[in-house]
Parts: sequence; structure tokens; C-alpha cells
Amino acid sequence: QIVPFLAHPNIWIKYAAFGFVLSANEQLDDVDALCYILPVVQPFLKQNITNLNDKLVLLNALKDHIPRPVLDYIFKQNNIEGLFECLTEIKVCKTLSIKPGEHNDSFPDVDIAQQQLFRRLIMLGLQDENE
Repeated sequence: QIVPFLAHPNIWIKYAAFGFVLSANEQLDDVDALCYILPVVQPFLKQNITNLNDKLVLLNALKDHIPRPVLDYIFKQNNIEGLFECLTEIKVCKTLSIKPGEHNDSFPDVDIAQQQLFRRLIMLGLQDENE
């Protein structure tokens, strides 16, 4: 539950989550840390790492934070679960139908309201790596 805060735009919250990950890592031996902690942290990393003991490597491997306007807009939504379902559907459509480097704004399997919501998030700064 703490790990998603590694993508939070507030630096203090992000570093608190980072500190928690480091503390949890220190409590486990290397094999357990790689089995239990790394799979949970991996979605928030730009690159693969093999050692959670090096603080600088781990900190530099973290993906950029979610832009504050995007996060604020998401929190203002009445149906956050619907928003995440929309983002999941769009991610699947992108994965199945778009080649790397190609951009497509039409997603036939997603309704118009969800498409408009997604376009709004893009205008606010949502990037593929933040989805």
C-alpha cells in the first residue's frame, strides 16, 4: 500500500515511501527482498535493478512522478474506479494496436466519455510511463 507513493508528486511523500522500501529491504535478506519487495517496486522503476541495497541506484531508477495537475484531476473524479478501468482499457488498446513511437487518439473499444477523460489527462501532462 505504500509503494505507489513512489510516484507521488510531493517530494516528502515520495521520499517517505522510498525510506519505507529501504527499511523493509534491510529487514530481509537479499533473496527475500528480491522475491517480495522488488516485484512490488518494479512497476515504479524506469529500468531493471538487481540490488535493492544501493540507495542511489534505486533512487535514480525510480520513474518520474505523476504530474500534480493529473493527480488532482483524478482525485476530483466521482468514479475513480471507472477512471482506472478506462485507463486499463486504453492501455490494452494501445498495447494491441499501436506500434512503438506511433500515437493514436482513437480507441474504438472505449466509450466517448472515457476518451474525453483520457484526452483531458493527456492535456494535463499524463504520459505513457505514468499510466
